[in-house]
Amino acid sequence: MKFFALLLIICGSYLPLAAQTSWTGTTSTDWSTATNWTNGVPADSIDAIIGDDHFTGPYHPNLSAPSFCRSLILGSGSKSSSLTIDRTLVVSQDIVIGNVGTLTHFFAVIFIQGSWYNKGSYNASGMHAFVTFNGTGQSIHGTSRFRNLTINKGSTTTLNGDISVIRTLSVKGKFNRGVNLVTLSGGII
Repeated sequence: MKFFALLLIICGSYLPLAAQTSWTGTTSTDWSTATNWTNGVPADSIDAIIGDDHFTGPYHPNLSAPSFCRSLILGSGSKSSSLTIDRTLVVSQDIVIGNVGTLTHFFAVIFIQGSWYNKGSYNASGMHAFVTFNGTGQSIHGTSRFRNLTINKGSTTTLNGDISVIRTLSVKGKFNRGVNLVTLSGGII
């Protein structure tokens, strides 16, 4: 029994403690710089957390290259946080924009396979700022103003808050709006 406990302790020390990394912002604004994160640059199997107690530097992140993460949690912690997206971001689970979070989206596509939760601020200011839902069962929570919104084939997306789409709403899958308001300034494809 003692041998098994010792083996468990030794083997357990080589397992990752958590599949997450927190933004520190101590080096630069570059998302792709490992020293800006507590456990290296996020990947499709690692959550990206921006705005918790690890955010001690002066720099807010900016995507400098196509990037990946499992979930994106922005501004749900103790520090007001912003993320600027002008390159493709692939999120294999949820995006959470907390009360003190601001997501500024100038250009490129955010691909999301999970759900969208917005209690903070989402600013889609670029003409080519696209959000594409490409999971299976997804939902949109909170009020958001999208520039371009796509519900891909195979996706069933349920609306749990009012949204507006400034440019294009493309529905190739199922879009359940329920009793929520969808305001369109552009068109539907």
